[in-house]
Amino acid sequence: MIAYIVGGEPNADRKPHLGKQECLVTTLKHEVDSSGKLLTERRIEPLGADIRLGNSTEYDAMLKVVSGILGIEFELLKRRDQIRKWQLWVRNVCALLLLFGVAAWFVVSAQRQADQARRDIQEFEIKAQNLPFPRMFGSYSDSEIRYIELRV
Repeated sequence: MIAYIVGGEPNADRKPHLGKQECLVTTLKHEVDSSGKLLTERRIEPLGADIRLGNSTEYDAMLKVVSGILGIEFELLKRRDQIRKWQLWVRNVCALLLLFGVAAWFVVSAQRQADQARRDIQEFEIKAQNLPFPRMFGSYSDSEIRYIELRV
């Protein structure tokens, strides 16, 4: 059995000067049989997670419970969890960098296409000015420009 301590004081019955309430039941502090009778007066140290104010976070308490269930040292489990969080952070940063790189590539590609379109327009305007039948009044219509492009 794993205790989840949210209030009171462990072994408060041994520390009456504190004036605190005991948080562990007798069956957690002593060896008992299936009916709940004490087998011995010898105390045992129960596994538990202490989340009283200032002792640890709820997440650490959950890790303590899991470490007790799995039979792994809490510090080892905590270290593995920190490594997992760090790896997740690095993975997310790499994904963001990749996303920014792809976005930058699209921006540069679109800018190159726009520059090429400007050069094509300038080239067309130069060709249109050198046509053998210049326009006397105004500019060419869209259909006339398409016709001229086909001839050139």
